[in-house]
Amino acid sequence: MSNCRLILFDLDGVTINTEHLYARAETMLFAEYGVTIPDNDWKLFRGCSEEIFYSLSMDRYEIKEERSVFMKKGRDLILKEFEKHLDFMPGFKGLIKKINKYYKIGLVTATPEHMFRWLDKKLHLCSIFEH
Repeated sequence: MSNCRLILFDLDGVTINTEHLYARAETMLFAEYGVTIPDNDWKLFRGCSEEIFYSLSMDRYEIKEERSVFMKKGRDLILKEFEKHLDFMPGFKGLIKKINKYYKIGLVTATPEHMFRWLDKKLHLCSIFEH
C-alpha cells in the first residue's frame, strides 16, 4: 500500500456555490405552473438526483406537462442562473493552492454528466482536480 494522500471534494455546495442558484431556477420553473413550493418541501429535493427531483415534483404538485418538456425548461433555467451567477465557494481556490502540493485532489458528484461537462467548460474543473 502506498502513502498516497488524497482529498475528495464534493462538487455542489463544497466546490461551487450552487444551492441558491438551483433554488432560484426551480422557483421560476414552478411559478410557470402556478406552484409555490412550501418552505418545508425544499428539504425533499436537496441531495436527490435530477431524475428523482423531476419525478417527485411533478407528482407532488400534480404538474400536467410532458416530463421531457418540464425537464428541459428546468435545465434551461438552471443553466441561465449558472451562466449569470456561478462561482466557486468562498475560500475554495485559496485552499486548493495550499493543499495541492501536499495532497492529490479529486472531485465527486452526483451531478448529471451533461451538466458536469457544461460546468467543466465554464470553470475548468478537470484542470483543478487530478481525479
